[in-house]
Amino acid sequence: MTEMAIWDSQPPLPDYVLIMPHTISDPYKTIEMEGHKRIYQIPAFPTNWLEPGSIFSLLGLEWLHSIGYPTAYNTDLAETYRAFMEVFFQVNVTPELLDWTLRRSGISY
Repeated sequence: MTEMAIWDSQPPLPDYVLIMPHTISDPYKTIEMEGHKRIYQIPAFPTNWLEPGSIFSLLGLEWLHSIGYPTAYNTDLAETYRAFMEVFFQVNVTPELLDWTLRRSGISY
């Protein structure tokens, strides 16, 4: 028989929190007040990277891997994003767009 963990008052906080893309000026403040430290906004340019059935889910998996296992992720997410946009959409991602997309999602590169 295995024992279940017993919490004194609250369950432990998860390792990280994912939030949906938003237009709210500071959605992190409330979440941070609860004690969460690793908060990530799902990238959403040009569309939500975790939208079911979207080709952007491929990029979303790369992004999730980079935040979930940062020491094991040995690929440059910025380069992957650039190549993805160029191959699938013939779009050259500018440094400003790259910075806005990845920094907004909590990734420093």
